[in-house]
Amino acid sequence: MAADKPGAVAGRKGPVLAAGVIGGLAGAALAGHRGARAASVSAAAGAAGLAAAEAVARARQRPGEIPPLWQRIATSAALVAPKAEHAFSLFGLPFLVLHYTMHRKG
Repeated sequence: MAADKPGAVAGRKGPVLAAGVIGGLAGAALAGHRGARAASVSAAAGAAGLAAAEAVARARQRPGEIPPLWQRIATSAALVAPKAEHAFSLFGLPFLVLHYTMHRKG
């Protein structure tokens, strides 16, 4: 939808709102183990950040184009955030991080 057409801004409200919800859920999931206050602050920050990124991406988008790669990656990361937090709490951080040790030959 071109930015100069009437209703162009109204057509962008849906995706921006959806991105805000996704960002809020991701923020709450990542900070949920720190308490309700931290989860709510993180949810607000995630919602504002992802909604702002979506608004910028949609404003720059031309007719017939898909959203830019950086926005698709940001949204995908936010969608995976609850699963990643579950993996951290289930297996612990050392499970997901490779550890290398070096030994001297004697």
